[in-house]
Order: sequence, then structure tokens, then C-alpha cells
Amino acid sequence: MAAFYDAFVSYARADSKAFAIALKEQLRVRGLSQIWLDLDDIPSATDWQGRIDDAIERSHQFVYIISPSAMASPYCKVELERAIAYGKRIIPLLHVGGGDSAAWAAHDPTGCATIRLLNWIWCRDGVDDPAQYLDKLSRALHLCDEKTGAEQPDVKAYVHQHTALLTQALGWDRRHRETRFLLVGRDRQLAETWLHARTLAGAPLPCTPTDLHCEFITESIKNASNLMTQVFLCHSDQDQGVAEQIRRSLLRQGITVWNYRTDIQTSQDYNSVIAQGVEEADNVIFLLSPPSAQSPYCQQELAQALALNKRVIPVLAATVEPELVPEGLRTLQHVDLTDNLQTSDYAADESQLLRQLNTDVAYHTEHKTWLVQALKWQRQQQNPTLLLRGYNLRRAETWLKVARTHRHPPTELHEQFIAESLRQPPNPSLDVFISYSRVDSDFARRLNDALQTQGKRTWFDQESIATGTDFQQEIYRGIESSDVFVFVLSPESINSPFCADEVEYAQGLNKRMVPVLHRAIDVADLHPVLAKLQWLDFREHDGDFQANFAGLLRTLDTDREHLETHTRLLVRSGEWDRRGRDESLLLRGKDLETAEHWLATNAKVEPQPTGLQQEYIRAARARQEAEEAAEKKLRRGALTGAIAAFAGILVAAISGGGAWYLQSKASQETSQARWNLASATQQELSANRKTYLAEISTGNAKKQADQAQRDKEQAEAKAEDAETRAREADRKVENAAERAREADRKAQEVEAKVREAEAKAQYAEARTREADTKTAEAEKKQHLAQIGTRLEQAGTFALGRFEFNQIEALLRAIKAGRELQAALTKLASPSRLSLSTPPLALFLSYSSYKLDLLTVR
Repeated sequence: MAAFYDAFVSYARADSKAFAIALKEQLRVRGLSQIWLDLDDIPSATDWQGRIDDAIERSHQFVYIISPSAMASPYCKVELERAIAYGKRIIPLLHVGGGDSAAWAAHDPTGCATIRLLNWIWCRDGVDDPAQYLDKLSRALHLCDEKTGAEQPDVKAYVHQHTALLTQALGWDRRHRETRFLLVGRDRQLAETWLHARTLAGAPLPCTPTDLHCEFITESIKNASNLMTQVFLCHSDQDQGVAEQIRRSLLRQGITVWNYRTDIQTSQDYNSVIAQGVEEADNVIFLLSPPSAQSPYCQQELAQALALNKRVIPVLAATVEPELVPEGLRTLQHVDLTDNLQTSDYAADESQLLRQLNTDVAYHTEHKTWLVQALKWQRQQQNPTLLLRGYNLRRAETWLKVARTHRHPPTELHEQFIAESLRQPPNPSLDVFISYSRVDSDFARRLNDALQTQGKRTWFDQESIATGTDFQQEIYRGIESSDVFVFVLSPESINSPFCADEVEYAQGLNKRMVPVLHRAIDVADLHPVLAKLQWLDFREHDGDFQANFAGLLRTLDTDREHLETHTRLLVRSGEWDRRGRDESLLLRGKDLETAEHWLATNAKVEPQPTGLQQEYIRAARARQEAEEAAEKKLRRGALTGAIAAFAGILVAAISGGGAWYLQSKASQETSQARWNLASATQQELSANRKTYLAEISTGNAKKQADQAQRDKEQAEAKAEDAETRAREADRKVENAAERAREADRKAQEVEAKVREAEAKAQYAEARTREADTKTAEAEKKQHLAQIGTRLEQAGTFALGRFEFNQIEALLRAIKAGRELQAALTKLASPSRLSLSTPPLALFLSYSSYKLDLLTVR
């Protein structure tokens, strides 16, 4: 039995049996070998009516031989009705004239009216030329141009697809409209294109899609869109007739529709399913009538649609009093069906409704898409794997900027969801990379959504590749950063060079591969890498997606820790290699120890470590050992520098103490000289007083005056001598002070150099601590080690220099002190320096601090 027939021949045996047999033979000669005729094609002991129905279903065209007997035949009537119901291309042949048209119209009004609208081919015996009508019929059945005989491939393809889709749609309908019998992949895409055709090469369509065609295709589109729709149809039970008319109009345009009569399955919660239907629709069409205006169900659906900022299109199905119109609809323009008097009036209303639906289609689709994703995110306790990333995030961000000024703005949840997505840092590690053919986009998208719902971070090209980026490099980065490579098996994917390239790249990275069989394939065409792997068959369990998906989840969760470490090291080693093996990107500390342990314990576990991963870990270990050696050298240099600095400080403190002692002694001598001068002045005053007394006294006045003059001269001599000694003491004090200042200056220079040495030592200590906690470059640490070595040399040199200069200053100070002591014999000897003198106390405090610091190191 042929899969399809070129034509089904319907005739009345009484008038046209011989003609039908001859016609079939003549058509066979003209290349039409698949002509169905009941005399030849109904086996004995079979259901002949079932055979006829099946043949009409699988025939591209329907040839109806007109004769008086055919007009009155109940069998011909059933066959014609079936052809009309299936939307077949009907070719009438007038074989025997003279029938009763009125009786025919009464007997079969639909068939009669249909045949009368068509152009007939006249095939009357003895009247019409057989060669002419056979050529004409042959061209018609070959779907060629009737006048020129030129082939019309578009017309032929359209008619043949009409038959194929009808067969599939009837099969779906007979199997209780189960989802697994709907169209998928390329078949669905081709069917959608076929449904949208309105003309072929400027000519009318040779046959029209049936309501079953439209419903089958749009249900396939709905299934591919995760049951989301373009229209939610809200109406009361009393408006079912109008609702069904609108629904058929929308389905014929390829628009998916949600309706409670067809979309609520048995045992589902009525309210929650309806709420989901509103959420997942681009638009809400509200059939406004007195019953719907007063229906609590319709009002609840309308309120939800308005709360979600959905576009609501009111369609006036019956006259409603103004006060009964829901408040949310009073300001909206509606489509009025109440003034329709003829068929053309409804066509105008249908056109108006379609214009509204076709306005801002992309905007409302995205409004729905982001809302559904945001609701899913919210209901799963803000599951971070459901947040937008990559291309989807950029698209949503752009949409949001436009949406804020739109008539149907985003909801608060839209804003929150997109803002949270923007706040999330890019995750360098993913769980699953999905490789598939574009033909299998529907299945791959469903698989991606299911994985994200289960908390898996996925790489899916429709979400992860932004416009203007390097497509190939983005795919490679996605494979590198994913733990598992899932490959969707189908005839198209296993023959795709792009998919083969992805498989080979994943294999080169030692990725775990999980093939998933979506549609039957020829094993001989499988890539060698995939041929040796066990795949998961999603056709099992009667194609139940959830049952098969559970098996995939179990596979993905096997050896999770090993896979995550493999991916993490692969990403880091790849970045290290791409950036010229920059040592700053190498592992350190605990990360290095973890990586070395993983490499040692998982060397034979699949997927095995790559050569690049092993090089990366070895380079990190070598780098860390070099850093540790440089750090030890740096510590030695810092210690030597600290000792040299301490020695310099010690010498400076001793020198400073001696200078202070000499300065104190000179100060005491200066004070004694000033006291002597004051005493001489006092003696002079006393002499003056005695002279005055001598002048006024009686007796020995002159003698007393002479004595007083002598006493005065002696006192002046003594005063002059005392003043000379005082000037000499001042000079020596100034010299001692100058030497003390020189000693102070040199001590300050020593202190400045000590502070510089301290700063360098502290810097070395800071760098040492930083090396323990942060990643630093070995070149800098080696440089610091060289600084430590130079510090050691500088400290040693400073120690020698300081010792020489300060001892010489000390000897000069001691010599000056002795000269001053010889000149001032009456001065008391200065007491020894106590431990509380400032220089000595400073010296002991600083020495204790440096000793403590060295002990800590």
C-alpha cells in the first residue's frame, strides 16, 4: 500500500464503472501510477468504508466523476463530504449529463454547492475529445500549469504537505491529542511556514487548511513554547459560539490561543491553571457581554491581566449597559461584533482584531517571557540559576528601558528580577553545555529550562551569545567552563559540521559527554567520539520527558566534585596559557595543595586531567618553591640590616651622652664666673659706701679714703681679672657648645639614617608578611632580597663610619673639658650622670626595643 496517492476517484458504478477503469489506465500511462480506485484497491473481507476514508485522507487530490447516479448515490455523497472536510483539492469531471440538479441540491446541499463553484473538465463519451480532456486532467493532477504544462514545484509541494500534515493531525486526534504526537523541530517550522501561506506565485491556494490542520500546528507551536500562548480567550459559557468563531480565526492565522475548554486537563486545579494561562499569554481577549460582565470568574481573570500590565482587547459580543462594563475596560477601544449582518461584516471585525494583535508583537512577547521567568524565580525562593545571563540579560535590559515609557509598562517584579540579574557577577563555572542542531531548538530549549529549574547552570547559545560577539570563541569558552557536555542526537545534529566541531573541542578538553537521543538516527553517521558512548533515549517511557529527564539528572550528579574541580582548573589553566603563562595567575597556598591532591587522586578518573592542567599545577609548585627561597634570603638580609642599624644607634647614643656631659660642665663653670663677677660688683658697692662714710666722718678720713681707693683699685683689678676669666670661660663654653652642636648634628644624621634603615627593615617585614597571604611576583621579592643584601652592606659600612667619626668627636670633647677644668680651679667637680638623664634613658629604651624586635624575628 502506497504512503500517499496522486488522486482518489469517486464515481457511481451504474454510470461510470468502465470509464473509471479506463481513466485510471490512461493516467498511469501519463505517469500517474498512484490512482486509488475501489475496484482495485479494496481487498476482500476488509472494512471497505474504512479503506475509502483512509484512501481519501492519504490522497493529494479528489477526482469526482459527475453523473446522474453519482448525484443520487449516498456513497458518493459520503466520499465528497469527506473530501470537503479534509480540505482536499477537488477536480470535477462531467461524464454523464442530464442529472436533476434540484434533487442533487436537496440530497447533498454542501456537496452540490461546492461542486458548482468549481470549474469542470468535460469528459462526455462521444462528445468531448479524450486526448484533450486526458491531457487537461493529467496536467491538473501533475499540478502543472494548465495552459503551458510547466511544472509548478511550489504548488505541488504545498498540496503534498497538505496531505502529510492532515495525516499527522488525524493521527494526533485519534490518539487523544497526546503531546508526543505533535510536530517538533524542523517539521514544526515547515508546518508553521506552510500555514502562513496565503498565495502561491500570486495565485490562490490550490487547497485550504482545515480547522484540524490549524489546531494541530498551533498546538505544536504552543508545546514548543513551553505551553505559553499569544492570546488568552476570556469569555462566559453563554458566549461559547462567538468564542469558538474567534478561536478558529486566530488559529488560522497561526496564533496560539489559551481556552479553558481545551487547555485544562483532568484533575488539574482550575484556578491555578487559569492564573497560569493569563501569566503565560501575550494578550487577553475579553468577550464583553452581560454574562461575562457579571461573571466572577471573568472578572477575576480580567483583574489578574490588568495587575500584570497585560494588553487587554475587549470584543463586544453582545450589547452591555454602560454601568455593567468593568472599570478596567471602559477606556479601551473595543471590537464590535453586535452590528454584523453578513459574513463580510465579521471579516472586517476579524481584520481589526488581527491588526491590534500584530501591533508591538515583539514587545508583548518579551513582556510575557521576562514575567514568566521572574515568577518562576520568585516562586523558587529566588533561585539564582534562573536569573538572566549573557545575551538574554542584555536583551532584557534594553527592553526594560523602552518598557518604562510604554502603555503596558513592566511590573515591579520585572524591575526586581532584571535588577537582580544585573547585580549577579558572571560565574566562570557552569554545569552543562547543550550542543544541538537548530532543527531541535524546541527540545533543546525545553531541556535548558528543565535543567535551570533543577538548579543547573547551563550554557545555551540562545541565552549566552550576545549580538556582535565572536560566535565561535563564545562557544569554545562555554565548553571550557562547563562540567558536562550534553549532545542532543538527531539526524541533523550528527551530520552538522558545527556540532562535530563542538564534539571534537570538548573531547580535546577531556570533558564528560552525555549524548541524549531526541529522534531516531543512523548509527553509522555518528561521530567516532559519540559512537563509543552510551546515550540516554528520550523516546523511552512513551516519550515522557520528565521520566527521561530524571535519568539525565542522575547522570549529571555523578562525580560532581571531580567534575567541578576539573572545570575550575581547566578554566584557570586556559587563562594562564592564553595570557602568555603569566606567573601571577598560578595557584598558591591552599589552592595549590588542593589541586595537587586532586591530580594525585584522580589521575585515572574520567574525565582525566589534561596535559595543560598538569603543566599548570607543576609550574605553580615550582613558582612557590622559588618564592620560599627568595623569602628566606630576604629575611637574612633584613636581620643583618637591623643589627647594623642598632649598632649605629648605640654609637650615636654614647656620643650624644658625652657631649651632653661636657655641655653641662661648661654651663656650671659659666655660672660660677658670673657669680664671681657679681661678688666683685658687690665689693665695689661696699667700697663706695665706705668712701662716703669716710668723707663725712671725723678723724682718719683721708687715711680711710686712701685705703678705700686702694681697696677700690684692688677690687677693680679683681673684677677685671674675674671678667677676663669669665670671658675665657664663655669662650670655652661656646667652643664646648659648638662641639656639642656638631655632635648633635652628627647624632641627628645618625638617627635619620637609622630611621631610614628601620623603614627599609619594616618594608622588608611587610613584604614578608604579604608573601604569606597574597600572591606576589617573584621578581619583586628577588628585588627586595637584593635590597636586603645592600642594606646589610650599607649597615656594615655605616657601622665602621659611625664608629670612627663619633670616637674622634668624643676625644676632642674630653680634651676641651680638661682645659676648662684647669682654668676654673674653684668649680666643684660635676656629679656623674644618673640613669635618668634624657640621652641615656633614650638610649636604653631604644636598645631594649631593638633587642625585643630581634627576639621576635
